[in-house]
Amino acid sequence: MWDKQALSLVPPLVLIYASFFGQALTATPLVLRRPIALRKEIGERKMAIVAAAVFAPLAYLLVLYALTFSRVSYVGPAREISIVVGAALGTLALGEPYGRGRLLGSAVIVAGVLALALAP
Repeated sequence: MWDKQALSLVPPLVLIYASFFGQALTATPLVLRRPIALRKEIGERKMAIVAAAVFAPLAYLLVLYALTFSRVSYVGPAREISIVVGAALGTLALGEPYGRGRLLGSAVIVAGVLALALAP
């Protein structure tokens, strides 16, 4: 709802730049306190960091654009499908267990999104 309200004042690109700039501004001093750990993390996970740096803002930008022409009550729940996808990828790519709790939660999320999509 905050994003939808903010989009009534600024375009999506301005909102995303402001959001990520604020996050970088607050996180940078904390990260720079441990330069050795930072170098190690970058060395071990460079591609994952690059992927997250590209895809996380892209996903958020797509949501912001969706909010410009759709209702929050549709876009918000549909975003939660990413949790289902993330859990499935964790199982398939990382070998994490996909227990009953995750399966039930995923089913509830998908059912909710379907109910919204099919609602009059």
